[in-house]
Amino acid sequence: MNSNTFGTPARRRAMLGTALLACAATALLAGCDPQSPSAPAPSTAPTTAASASTAPSAAAVPGTFYFLKEAGSGQAVVRLRGGVAEQAWTTDGGTCPGNSVVVSPDGKHLAWVKDAGDTTGSTGTLTITDASGRARETVKQVSCLGSSSIRWAADSATLYVTLLADGKETRGRVALATGRFSAMSHADWTAASRPASPFRGVIADGKLTVTKADGSAPRSVDYQDPNGMDAIVLGVSHDGRLAAASVGAGDPSRQLGVAAVIDMTTGKPVEFTVGKVDRVYFQPDGTMIVQVGGAQPVLYHLAADGRVIAQAPVSDAKLAGASLFQAVIG
Repeated sequence: MNSNTFGTPARRRAMLGTALLACAATALLAGCDPQSPSAPAPSTAPTTAASASTAPSAAAVPGTFYFLKEAGSGQAVVRLRGGVAEQAWTTDGGTCPGNSVVVSPDGKHLAWVKDAGDTTGSTGTLTITDASGRARETVKQVSCLGSSSIRWAADSATLYVTLLADGKETRGRVALATGRFSAMSHADWTAASRPASPFRGVIADGKLTVTKADGSAPRSVDYQDPNGMDAIVLGVSHDGRLAAASVGAGDPSRQLGVAAVIDMTTGKPVEFTVGKVDRVYFQPDGTMIVQVGGAQPVLYHLAADGRVIAQAPVSDAKLAGASLFQAVIG
């Protein structure tokens, strides 16, 4: 397949190995109308990736990154910040916690759905942990299905969840302060819980479509998951030009792994000089944070044209066997 290349070919540091754990986290985006004739075209200017000897230090890659790994009978959340990894929290074991765990935007709380103890693996109890590690169980019968079953509000004071009981879905919010659930209409819930970004995307009927946040100005390109499974749009760049498609899944599990980054102006996948990426986080200034997987994963901060600004090997022993599920940039 033809593809759009960012920069000239450079030594690939690592190729994607096995698929990592399928988070949630969509980056905060800002930008212009992709339908506008003035939208920037893909860069074809030659660039040179930074070499290992001249690459900036690990601390230079902006953001805080959260990884999940098995730990005894549960799972550990490991935080990587400024090149330093530390275990921040632990969760329960089981299906729901790994599929739902999410960190508040301010980094002070962790939330997940604790398994209900039945055989469905679809609902459980919303559990919230503070910075000290104290866990508090709140609302029951909370869904843990899908890629964003529970979502934090931007102010870190509210969680948006869906209750599943007697075959009925009830959407609403849970206040961090009280742990109480308040029902919302579907329209209000959708508007309130949607990530704050100017563009959003969807994959359906053989098309990848990007629109403005209000659903206007659609632009579509042909796209199907290589294995014919259900895929979602993980994020859209600040200008609406690039869209990250997930690795398809045959069940309602969390999807975070990137199958391809599609250039919406050409309909072709982007080839990054650093290799095959398995995580992408678009930033408002047009740059990107990406992870290249494999035996030695590497985090890169890339300019809009794919040039390497900074890089950091994910080499800390605490991160062995861990999967990146969320990044908080800024």
